[in-house]
Amino acid sequence: PFPQPLLMGGAARCLSLALLLLSPLLASAQHRCRLGDVRQPDGSFQLGSCEELLLFGESVGDGGAIKLAAALAGNTKLQLVDLWHNGVGAAGAKALGAAIAKNTVLKRLYLNENPLGAEGAKGIAAGLAKA
Repeated sequence: PFPQPLLMGGAARCLSLALLLLSPLLASAQHRCRLGDVRQPDGSFQLGSCEELLLFGESVGDGGAIKLAAALAGNTKLQLVDLWHNGVGAAGAKALGAAIAKNTVLKRLYLNENPLGAEGAKGIAAGLAKA
């Protein structure tokens, strides 16, 4: 009554070992980037082929968020930005909101645990309304 497995014994072990060895290559194919990959010496951001930008707890603040927004506005690859716990306030949120209005590919923006305030939230909402 139960279907027979397609791979048995040694073949299954070979496949699982191959997947284990290839997993770092598969992860890098998603183009996940961190702060050191994208921040330039002048503080600007060069997003390149990043599809996910993981900046959790990097303390970029408003200044970094404003510079990230400048790069994000015309970016065509980045789908996720994680700015969780980065000290982004109203000024950074307003800049990100303006960038969201121009960006056509960003799907997820994490701003948890940032002191956006009411003005920052309005800036993000205004950008989302135009996106």
